[in-house]
Amino acid sequence: MAIDSQQIDQVARILAVLGEPSRLRILSALMDKPLSVNQIIAATGLKQANVSKQLSILFDSGLVARQREGVSVQYRIALPLLYDLCGLVCEGAREIAARRLAAFDKSAHPVGQDDESMS
Repeated sequence: MAIDSQQIDQVARILAVLGEPSRLRILSALMDKPLSVNQIIAATGLKQANVSKQLSILFDSGLVARQREGVSVQYRIALPLLYDLCGLVCEGAREIAARRLAAFDKSAHPVGQDDESMS
C-alpha cells in the first residue's frame, strides 16, 4: 500500500511529536485514565513547566484532548490508535533488543568454545 506525499508528511509530524521522551512519559501516564496536570507531574516526575509545554504540543498535534472539570483541566488520549501503536513499538523494541543480545552472546561465546577451554 503506497501512501501519498501528504500522508507521509502527516505521519512524519506525528512520529516527530512521539519522538520526545517527555511526551512519551506523559502519554504513558494517560494510558489508564484522564489526568490533571498535577497528576501527570506526580506520575512522570517531570517539572510543571515541561509538562505544560509538552501537553501543549501533544494537544496541538491532536494526540491528546483536554476537558475542564471545575477548576481543573483533565487531559486524555484523543487518538485511540496510540494504545496499539505504543504496544507495537514496545514489542518491536523488545524484538530488536533480543536479536542484539543473541548476536552479542554469539560473538562473546563462539561455537565450539566453552568457558573451560578458555582457561
